[in-house]
Amino acid sequence: MKKSILITSLLMLLCLTVSAQKNKSANKFKEGTSEYYAYEGEKLLKQDKIDEAKAAWKQARMAKQISCDEICLGGDIYLKENNQEMAMKQYRRAIYFDRKNEKAYFRIVNMLKAKQMPAAVALLDTLGHERPDLPIQTMIADLYYDNQDFSSALKIYDSMSRDTMSDRTLMHYATCAYFTQNYDLTITLANLGHVRNSRDAVFNRFRLYGYTDKGMYQDALTAANDLFYNSDSLKVQYIDYFYYGYALNGMGRTADAVKQFDRAAELSQGQRDISKELSDAYLKIHQYDQAAHFYELYMKNEKDDYNRVYNTNHLGYIWYTKANNDTTLTKEQKIETLKKAIIYFHQIEVYEPDNYLGYLFEARCNTVIDENSKQGLAKPFYSKVIELTQNDASHQSYFIEACQYMAYYNYIHKNFKGSHEFAEKILAVDPNNMYAIQIAEATK
Repeated sequence: MKKSILITSLLMLLCLTVSAQKNKSANKFKEGTSEYYAYEGEKLLKQDKIDEAKAAWKQARMAKQISCDEICLGGDIYLKENNQEMAMKQYRRAIYFDRKNEKAYFRIVNMLKAKQMPAAVALLDTLGHERPDLPIQTMIADLYYDNQDFSSALKIYDSMSRDTMSDRTLMHYATCAYFTQNYDLTITLANLGHVRNSRDAVFNRFRLYGYTDKGMYQDALTAANDLFYNSDSLKVQYIDYFYYGYALNGMGRTADAVKQFDRAAELSQGQRDISKELSDAYLKIHQYDQAAHFYELYMKNEKDDYNRVYNTNHLGYIWYTKANNDTTLTKEQKIETLKKAIIYFHQIEVYEPDNYLGYLFEARCNTVIDENSKQGLAKPFYSKVIELTQNDASHQSYFIEACQYMAYYNYIHKNFKGSHEFAEKILAVDPNNMYAIQIAEATK
């Protein structure tokens, strides 16, 4: 699963129970004032009634006293019409008119945060000097949070008092801890929220996720019980079932884990295809046949072949992993499984002949099939890896792996000159490689 997709989906579900502020139901401003017409104009603008909003703005400007609300309404109208330059001018004019009114600051911050984050943060700092009563640090942290810059947000949250944080801020803090893989902190914050409200679904969800990723499966099952059976206003998501399954598998209850994956599949029906996520889940609990089955479904349903090489390699990797990790396989079954993997790795060579990846893994498969490398089944593939990586420092480890095989193969076939040459290739990029040093010494 791509990280960006996981983050987006989790962010959507982790904060489902965060209450939004209710919209004001009535205009609190005195009729006929600039603020009154600005308020009416904002309501019209939200309904996409731009002409009516412009009329309200005109009335707001004609009122006796100018207001920051009126100026911001003008900026909002320009922004609605995608005239960002004029919108920005209006908002800056509003700040000039009233340096302590936060509304215009927030409007500009929202315009800047996508591409000019430092400027957005600086503007909030300026507002903080004008309005020390506002929780500016929380606002800046939330700004980083909204941009999914969890590391920067985490640093600010770390500097704040947890006891005085609102539940919303504490949830954001826990989210940042989770996505920066600080699971100990995730658990601490989730438990703090759990103490505040033991029936809060968000904090119970974080407890389940954090404990599972830490391998604390018994605690994870307790959290799962709280999430599914003791949470208010819970909207179960398929990812919840995955984590419940991981925790069950961690306790040796693989059959029960599979039932949770079935529930995830059932929940997602008619909403989205989660074949890839199901494949990832089965791979995580070492159910390789099911992992391959669902990944094949995912590839079949994938309309865009942009990731064709990655997907093909991943399917080969599933069979390769099974061959090397499944201890129940006989020698013959292991070889057959490796041959399944080779089919996919070979496809990569066809798709992209200049990509080292297919050759590398086909070589690794053949190294296992060909015990002691007597037949040299991996030789043509490692030779290709050397050719494709010898001038690429970023793939130096694969170059060395291939040269080590070639040095060994030549050595056992008594081609000591060839073996020495490959040892020298290794030493040219890794002078301290002990394997190459030994081979070079033995083949002087």
